[in-house]
Amino acid sequence: MRLTAAQRAQATGALDTATEAALYGLLQRGGRSFVSVGHREQLVQWHTHVLEHAGGPRWRLSTRQEVLARRQAGAGGAEQPG
Repeated sequence: MRLTAAQRAQATGALDTATEAALYGLLQRGGRSFVSVGHREQLVQWHTHVLEHAGGPRWRLSTRQEVLARRQAGAGGAEQPG
């Protein structure tokens, strides 16, 4: 059986950023779909979309570009589930 999707929850929290980057690079080069749940802001670089909890029952779905633009504008990009 071939793995077609990977789900990780806080799996890279204990990794240094270089090892984390290597892991995500392998997933991307392998053409895999993946979902990340985490708080590291750099996770956004590995994903096309970000789902952010916006308080209470509200959620915000954004593209990576929208999240990065909010951060650059100082609007406080969310810490990623990524």
